[in-house]
Amino acid sequence: MPACSIPDQLKGLLRQAGRFLITGGLATLLDLGIFMLLGLVVPEYLKLRFVAAFSLSVACRFLADKSFTFNNKSSRYGRQFALYLLSCLFTMLLGLGVFKLSLYLGASPFWAKLISIPFVTVAGFVLIRLFVFRR
Repeated sequence: MPACSIPDQLKGLLRQAGRFLITGGLATLLDLGIFMLLGLVVPEYLKLRFVAAFSLSVACRFLADKSFTFNNKSSRYGRQFALYLLSCLFTMLLGLGVFKLSLYLGASPFWAKLISIPFVTVAGFVLIRLFVFRR
C-alpha cells in the first residue's frame, strides 16, 4: 500500500505557514510586551497602547516575513512595504474590533488583546501571501 504523500505545493504552503507562525509568535511577544509596558505609563489609553504596540511589531516583522517567511527576493521594497502596511492596517482594524468586542463582553485588556491575535494571524497570512509576497 503506497504511503500518502503531501504534494510539494502543499508542503511549501505548510512551511510558509509554520514560518509565519514563528515570526508571528516573536512579533506577538513584542506586541504584548510593548502593550503591557505602555500600560505602566499610560494605563488609561487602551486604544493608543493597542495601536502603538501593533505598529512597532509590524515594523520589525516586515523584513522577517520578506526574507524568512516568504523567501522573497524582489527588490520592490517600496511597493511591497506599502501593500504590507495596507494589509497590516486591515488586520489591525480587525484586531481592534475583536479587542473592543472582547472588552465589551467582559474580558480584561490583556485577554482582549490575546483573543484578537488568532483573527489577526489568519487574516494577515492570507493577505500577505496573496497580495504582498506573491510569486
